Amino acid sequence: MNLIFDLARDPMGNFLDHYVIEAALTFVILALSVTIGLLIGWLMWRKRAIPGTTKVPLKLGKAWLASIFFSLIGTTIISFFFVLRHEQTVEKVLGDRMSGIENITIEYENFTAMVTGQATKRALSEIQKQVEGKRDGNGRVKYDVEILKSQSSTFTIFRDGEQITLQGQVDSEETKKHFGDTAAIIGLTIKNQLAVSDEVARFPSFVSAIAAIPHLFNSTSNTRLEANPKKVVVSGLVSTPELKKTIMGLFGTDKWGGATIVDQLKVPPPPPSQPIPPSLSWKQEGSNQVILAGSLPSQAVRDSLIKTAKELAGTVESEQLKVGANVMDAAWLAAFPKFATGIFPKISNPELRLGPNDSVFTGTVVNNQIRQEVIDALLELNPPGMNVDFTIEPLPRTKIPYIEVTGPPEYPDVKGLIPTKESGDLIVNAIRKIKNDLKIADDVKVEDWLTPLPKFIETFYAGEVKNPQFSLRDKVLTLDGEVKSEAVRDGIILAASPLTQLGVKVNYRLKIEIASPPVERYQLFFETGEFHIRDSEMPKAEQIKARAEVTRGKIVIHGYADERGNSDANKRLSEQRATEVRGDLIKNGIDEKRIAIEGRGEVSGDPYQDFRRTDVQIFQDSE
Repeated sequence: MNLIFDLARDPMGNFLDHYVIEAALTFVILALSVTIGLLIGWLMWRKRAIPGTTKVPLKLGKAWLASIFFSLIGTTIISFFFVLRHEQTVEKVLGDRMSGIENITIEYENFTAMVTGQATKRALSEIQKQVEGKRDGNGRVKYDVEILKSQSSTFTIFRDGEQITLQGQVDSEETKKHFGDTAAIIGLTIKNQLAVSDEVARFPSFVSAIAAIPHLFNSTSNTRLEANPKKVVVSGLVSTPELKKTIMGLFGTDKWGGATIVDQLKVPPPPPSQPIPPSLSWKQEGSNQVILAGSLPSQAVRDSLIKTAKELAGTVESEQLKVGANVMDAAWLAAFPKFATGIFPKISNPELRLGPNDSVFTGTVVNNQIRQEVIDALLELNPPGMNVDFTIEPLPRTKIPYIEVTGPPEYPDVKGLIPTKESGDLIVNAIRKIKNDLKIADDVKVEDWLTPLPKFIETFYAGEVKNPQFSLRDKVLTLDGEVKSEAVRDGIILAASPLTQLGVKVNYRLKIEIASPPVERYQLFFETGEFHIRDSEMPKAEQIKARAEVTRGKIVIHGYADERGNSDANKRLSEQRATEVRGDLIKNGIDEKRIAIEGRGEVSGDPYQDFRRTDVQIFQDSE
């Protein structure tokens, strides 16, 4: 019964609203049970018998004892029912009025209410508000409630251009700052709109979320990360499938507390490839290595360039020389091998870049003449806008020039190494008909004796020397041949005096010739590429046969060809022409033992028809 009275004095007046009816009913039932008990006792006394038994005299005291017994049983049952009902009602009332509570119980003792269990801060505040507002002055309340977080943190991070925005709820200012500082690493503008609430529990995968921010938002555009404890959504555009795979590797479910990972990252399709002009870089280091780079339209063009580079230098690096399906062709690509072969040997350390917008050619040339040759060749090649930068820097001249003249005086062969084309032209022009095999090199010294040399050669080959041989090496001039008299020899020695004055030593091997049998000379001319005697030359061929029949001496036949065509083929053609004349003489009864032939190959000069011939020498007496 004390519990009932305590309830009547319940300090939590808000609960009386719900319990007063139950309390009133309890008192009514309690009073009714006592009344019934008293009534039963009175009846039992009146009838003086116990119900269900035969009449037995019953004293009044026993009747009252029976009524008290029934009253106590009823009161006990009603009190037990009220206690159970009271506890259930407390739970029901709190549950109906607010969310965020778990296992809240209230115990009453000596005008003190003890509230225990678990509740959110907001729910506990509501309980306290109701209790403190409605309790009377005698009541006391004690709280032993564990505070629960009402919700987990959620956040949304998205990038729009050069700005990153953070939205959602986090548990503390420290967490908010941590998110903002990590996003600031990327270097973009940060708009931190995260709200802080003590009702929010920290995101279960807080560390993974922080770590993912720089990787995701530094590599993608228009991206978005939405996360809560149950689901993480990643969306935006990435440039390549490989980058998407790398980013999504940060979002394994084991790193995000088992949350569902939704991948909405998209890789845009590559734009259609646009045709691009070709490009070429040629860098030559010394004479042994060429480095090639650029973009070309086909493998055939690439192979052609590499082949040309190998012909000019032994080693070629071509790893950066690529072939692209969208690279256009250009006219200068087809002409480039010829250009490179003719121009690069004249330039030291050439470096050429031919690009779609401009072209640059640098290097070192010996003189302005070669520089102009290169510019003319570039104009003919016609690449994109060309910028030419050549350094005029003569190469050191270390080699010694030399000259050798061999062969018959009519058509001598000239060989040697000289420093300039002008020197070679003077030497060649000193002899009317000559086979020129002179080499011109920029690293050959310009000697003083090269100036008077052409005049001397002209004198030496004026026809006064038989079988002349000429050589000038290391400032030693060697002369071989036969002269008709000492006067002719002295004239040649006098002609060489300008050379000796410049330090050239002359080694004379000239002999005074012994009178030889008289000789008759004839020439037969041929059509281009032919070795048969043409009709217009037949009268002359008959004359040669007639003179061969009346003489007893040796017959010497030399065949020639002009300089056009292949040298080996011209050599064979000259032999065939000499053989043809020899066979014609033999058919007419001339002893083949008298005839000697030689094919002397091609001879340089103009007009070409003068060199498509055979020279026939008929000696009157045997030597």
